[in-house]
Amino acid sequence: MTDLSRNLTDKEMQSMGALDTSGKRVFNEYNDEWKTIEEGAATIVWCATSKQLIGLGGLYCENVDIAKAVSGKEIGPGIRPWARDVENAKYLWEISEKLLGIKFPS
Repeated sequence: MTDLSRNLTDKEMQSMGALDTSGKRVFNEYNDEWKTIEEGAATIVWCATSKQLIGLGGLYCENVDIAKAVSGKEIGPGIRPWARDVENAKYLWEISEKLLGIKFPS
């Protein structure tokens, strides 16, 4: 996590696994340290400049690499099943168009 989380409530931080129910920081294999601004930006910069990603699209990236699919039961990095749910993606697309009153190109 970067300092961007400074505007989050304790409840929001708890839902991300960064704080326990008493408000103390949680350290685990996924949340073992706070990232500097530079570290937090590294993956975005890597995505924008990596030759490894040429010709690829629709990927999730994290920690300066392509994220791996995980079951969703473990704590740690990876793409959870609900992030790849095609039906939910379709619903989000359609509801976004409806709420905005515009039709996105397919």
